Amino acid sequence: MPINYVSRELIDEIERLGPFGQGNPSPVFAQKNLRIVSRKKNAKGNLLTLLVKSPKHNDKPEREIYATMFTDADEMLKKLGYLSSADGYFGSGTEAAVRSFQKQNGLSADGKVGRATMTKLVSGN
Repeated sequence: MPINYVSRELIDEIERLGPFGQGNPSPVFAQKNLRIVSRKKNAKGNLLTLLVKSPKHNDKPEREIYATMFTDADEMLKKLGYLSSADGYFGSGTEAAVRSFQKQNGLSADGKVGRATMTKLVSGN
Protein backbone atom coordinates (compact mmCIF):
# COMPACT_ATOMS: atom_id res chain seq x y z
CA MET A 1 0.00 0.00 0.00
CA PRO A 2 1.53 3.34 -0.97
CA ILE A 3 2.30 5.59 2.00
CA ASN A 4 0.42 8.33 0.16
CA TYR A 5 -2.74 6.56 1.34
CA VAL A 6 -1.79 6.61 5.03
CA SER A 7 -3.87 9.03 7.07
CA ARG A 8 -4.58 9.62 10.74
CA GLU A 9 -7.95 7.94 10.21
CA LEU A 10 -6.31 4.82 8.75
CA ILE A 11 -3.86 4.64 11.65
CA ASP A 12 -6.75 4.95 14.13
CA GLU A 13 -8.61 2.14 12.34
CA ILE A 14 -5.55 -0.12 12.43
CA GLU A 15 -5.00 0.61 16.14
CA ARG A 16 -8.60 -0.47 16.83
CA LEU A 17 -7.68 -3.91 15.48
CA GLY A 18 -5.26 -4.38 18.42
CA PRO A 19 -3.96 -5.40 20.76
CA PHE A 20 -1.39 -6.98 18.52
CA GLY A 21 0.71 -9.95 19.52
CA GLN A 22 0.64 -13.71 19.24
CA GLY A 23 -2.44 -14.73 17.24
CA ASN A 24 -3.08 -11.16 16.06
CA PRO A 25 0.12 -9.91 14.42
CA SER A 26 0.66 -6.25 13.63
CA PRO A 27 -0.03 -5.42 9.98
CA VAL A 28 3.05 -4.89 7.83
CA PHE A 29 3.06 -2.60 4.82
CA ALA A 30 5.71 -2.02 2.19
CA GLN A 31 6.30 0.37 -0.66
CA LYS A 32 8.78 0.33 -3.50
CA ASN A 33 10.76 3.29 -4.80
CA LEU A 34 11.01 5.31 -1.60
CA ARG A 35 13.79 7.88 -1.68
CA ILE A 36 15.78 8.85 1.41
CA VAL A 37 15.79 12.66 1.55
CA SER A 38 17.79 13.00 4.77
CA ARG A 39 19.07 10.95 7.67
CA LYS A 40 20.39 11.85 11.10
CA LYS A 41 21.46 10.08 14.26
CA ASN A 42 21.17 11.34 17.80
CA ALA A 43 24.31 12.07 19.86
CA LYS A 44 24.47 8.51 21.23
CA GLY A 45 24.05 7.06 17.75
CA ASN A 46 21.20 4.75 18.80
CA LEU A 47 18.31 6.62 17.14
CA LEU A 48 18.24 6.97 13.39
CA THR A 49 15.67 9.28 11.82
CA LEU A 50 15.04 9.11 8.09
CA LEU A 51 13.00 11.49 5.99
CA VAL A 52 11.69 9.47 3.05
CA LYS A 53 9.75 10.60 0.02
CA SER A 54 7.27 8.43 -1.81
CA PRO A 55 6.63 8.73 -5.51
CA LYS A 56 3.36 10.07 -6.86
CA HIS A 57 0.77 7.28 -6.97
CA ASN A 58 -2.39 7.54 -9.09
CA ASP A 59 -4.23 10.64 -7.87
CA LYS A 60 -2.11 10.96 -4.70
CA PRO A 61 0.80 13.44 -4.70
CA GLU A 62 4.33 12.73 -3.50
CA ARG A 63 4.55 12.50 0.27
CA GLU A 64 7.35 12.87 2.80
CA ILE A 65 7.34 10.99 6.10
CA TYR A 66 9.76 10.54 8.97
CA ALA A 67 10.78 7.09 10.15
CA THR A 68 12.67 6.59 13.40
CA MET A 69 14.60 3.44 14.25
CA PHE A 70 16.02 2.54 17.63
CA THR A 71 19.22 0.57 17.10
CA ASP A 72 20.33 -0.41 20.63
CA ALA A 73 17.32 -2.23 22.06
CA ASP A 74 19.34 -5.33 22.96
CA GLU A 75 22.10 -3.30 24.63
CA MET A 76 19.56 -1.38 26.71
CA LEU A 77 17.74 -4.58 27.67
CA LYS A 78 21.05 -6.16 28.72
CA LYS A 79 21.98 -3.10 30.78
CA LEU A 80 18.61 -3.26 32.55
CA GLY A 81 18.93 -7.01 33.24
CA TYR A 82 16.32 -8.30 30.80
CA LEU A 83 18.80 -9.93 28.42
CA SER A 84 21.99 -11.86 29.18
CA SER A 85 23.87 -10.97 25.99
CA ALA A 86 23.49 -8.52 23.14
CA ASP A 87 24.55 -9.38 19.60
CA GLY A 88 22.74 -6.71 17.57
CA TYR A 89 20.31 -9.28 16.19
CA PHE A 90 16.61 -8.94 17.09
CA GLY A 91 15.73 -12.61 17.46
CA SER A 92 13.29 -14.53 19.62
CA GLY A 93 15.39 -13.98 22.77
CA THR A 94 15.35 -10.22 22.30
CA GLU A 95 11.63 -10.28 21.54
CA ALA A 96 10.98 -12.23 24.77
CA ALA A 97 13.11 -9.73 26.70
CA VAL A 98 11.13 -6.85 25.17
CA ARG A 99 7.86 -8.52 26.21
CA SER A 100 9.16 -8.98 29.75
CA PHE A 101 10.31 -5.35 29.89
CA GLN A 102 6.94 -4.16 28.56
CA LYS A 103 5.00 -6.21 31.14
CA GLN A 104 7.18 -4.92 33.98
CA ASN A 105 6.65 -1.34 32.83
CA GLY A 106 2.90 -1.44 32.25
CA LEU A 107 3.17 -1.36 28.46
CA SER A 108 1.34 -3.44 25.88
CA ALA A 109 3.49 -6.60 25.68
CA ASP A 110 3.69 -7.03 21.91
CA GLY A 111 7.45 -7.67 21.73
CA LYS A 112 8.04 -4.69 19.43
CA VAL A 113 10.11 -1.63 20.28
CA GLY A 114 7.59 1.07 19.43
CA ARG A 115 7.52 4.66 20.65
CA ALA A 116 6.35 3.91 24.23
CA THR A 117 8.82 1.05 24.71
CA MET A 118 11.66 3.03 23.18
CA THR A 119 10.92 5.99 25.47
CA LYS A 120 10.95 3.74 28.56
CA LEU A 121 14.15 1.99 27.47
CA VAL A 122 15.96 5.26 26.83
CA SER A 123 14.89 6.60 30.24
CA GLY A 124 16.59 3.58 31.83
CA ASN A 125 13.65 2.58 34.04
